[in-house]
Amino acid sequence: MVSTLRGDLTWTKPEDAISGLYELADTQEELLRLTEDFIEVEKKGIEEYKRLIKASKGYYHGLFSLLLRTMVHDSEKHVEILEFLRQRLKEA
Repeated sequence: MVSTLRGDLTWTKPEDAISGLYELADTQEELLRLTEDFIEVEKKGIEEYKRLIKASKGYYHGLFSLLLRTMVHDSEKHVEILEFLRQRLKEA
């Protein structure tokens, strides 16, 4: 990533630079579809975790609920990252 940023700033393309989103041409539609699929999977996971939180109240003094809530937070973070990527793919 450092090489890519350095190349962008100096208008060069270092050998070890990663390809950017704007060089997608052939794969853009597939990447967009896959990204949307991943978003859907994460959102379904959040729903399931929330059901499990309710079902596991009190187990091991709330430990299961705590672990499941952290999984919800992780999935919400993943959704945010994937939505960012989806927007960049649409703009590419």
